[in-house]
Amino acid sequence: MRRHIDKHPRKLSGTHQSCNSRCRSRTVFPKSRTLAILRPRNPVDRNIASERIYEAENGHPRHLTGGRTQTIDGNGQTAAKPSAETVDVFNPDGAGCVVLACEHASNRIPDRYADLGLSKDQLQSHIAWDPGALAVAKQMSKALDAALVAPKQSRLIYDCNRPPDSPGAMPDRSEIHDVPGNRKLSTAERRLRADSFYYPFQHALSALLDHRIDAGGRPVLVTVHSFTPVYHGKRRSVEIGVLHDTDVRLADAVLAAIAADPATPALDVRRNEPYAPIDGVTHTLQIQAIKRGLMNVMIEIRNDLIVTPGDQTAMGERLAGYMKTALQTLTPIGRAPA
Repeated sequence: MRRHIDKHPRKLSGTHQSCNSRCRSRTVFPKSRTLAILRPRNPVDRNIASERIYEAENGHPRHLTGGRTQTIDGNGQTAAKPSAETVDVFNPDGAGCVVLACEHASNRIPDRYADLGLSKDQLQSHIAWDPGALAVAKQMSKALDAALVAPKQSRLIYDCNRPPDSPGAMPDRSEIHDVPGNRKLSTAERRLRADSFYYPFQHALSALLDHRIDAGGRPVLVTVHSFTPVYHGKRRSVEIGVLHDTDVRLADAVLAAIAADPATPALDVRRNEPYAPIDGVTHTLQIQAIKRGLMNVMIEIRNDLIVTPGDQTAMGERLAGYMKTALQTLTPIGRAPA
């Protein structure tokens, strides 16, 4: 197995301590950092001008910094909670310590957006979603007894793995394809889409993590994606990417579990490929896991490996097995989650 070492991410300082089958573990930070993680939110009736200033100065909304989530809309009011129209939550009461997210699960375009001016073929392609990723994530959810959160609309309407101020959140061009329905979006329309799609997804994910923390657990966040074999005309040989940001604990353990598995056909598995943190792909990991001190990893699967239902089931089982092994090595008492 080839490993590509990305030079940009740095290890998260802190000591990983014991955890049980519910992944109760603790990362010890300096006092100042602990306070930054746990400091309570200000009231949600703060005027919106103050919120926009905070976001501009700090690079993220005040309400998604790794504690209780308070979602604020363009009028300074609490935004809509997740609904069945925008977010799917599978197995919310799963007993495993893993929480899964699949940000690019769907290629659905709500009727009011008129397919964004794209053809049916374009909407079936990787520009609109991550083909096969949701099916793999569902199988992992089953194998790990893990909760799973997934938005119900295309990444082209809103990419839930990008912050509202990112050009990639509502791109007007994806790879070689123009997206007419995203051209020259007004500030008001961008905020409306963020309030309608991004914040409900992040709220649902945050609620699952908080619920497990409140119950005395230490959840682990795993995001599941797929990528196209050919990008801008270039063939990609990497088959599985194990991605991380500043916290390398789980990524290191997953890579070690894959390298130690002699029973299955070899895969070309690489660290921080085909994407890396510099590409902005670790946004959900940053705001949901790293800010809370939770272990996390992002898995990228080349989508020609997960075309059929059989492929998807096999890959989900395989990845779940690696995850169990990885978590077991990170648990001194030697027990993996159920």
